[in-house]
Amino acid sequence: MVAGVLVEITNKNVDKIFDYFVPSHLENRVKVGVRVLIPFGKMVLEGFVLEVKDSNTFTKELKDILDVVDVDVVLNEELLSLGKAIQKKTLASLISCYQVMLPKALKARRGREVSIRFDTFYCFNKDVSLDDLKLNDLQLQIVQLISEKKLVLRRDLCNISASSLKTLLNKNVLIEEKK
Repeated sequence: MVAGVLVEITNKNVDKIFDYFVPSHLENRVKVGVRVLIPFGKMVLEGFVLEVKDSNTFTKELKDILDVVDVDVVLNEELLSLGKAIQKKTLASLISCYQVMLPKALKARRGREVSIRFDTFYCFNKDVSLDDLKLNDLQLQIVQLISEKKLVLRRDLCNISASSLKTLLNKNVLIEEKK
């Protein structure tokens, strides 16, 4: 199997599809629209698979794809055709048209970490009965606030005592969830 790969270099002279051989252990993961790692000259770059061909029609020696970056398809049919339309209208390189459509997390290079932001939510633990617990006024205020809203963001509790919140967490009255 051979894959036609568009290399992630925005130079107009490199704005074409290069053929790479797909090793047998990657054949089931290489699909049109996924990113792959490829050798390009002395560099290792990312590229997008834009076509998959039968390897019987090639007579020249091709370099192998090193790895598949994505689990799922990043550029579906609609995005692929949109990128080609943008390229024709704007005279931009095809790779720059595709890069514009991708979120920041998918543009990250290997080895760089993409920061993922979580929000902390609090909700009631349904397995705990409030009747058996002794709660002070601040803890009761937290319980009342969460009972009204069901799920409360940590930043909505900024006026609440941190120690009271921690006590409710330790008593398993509240559950902390990160989303």
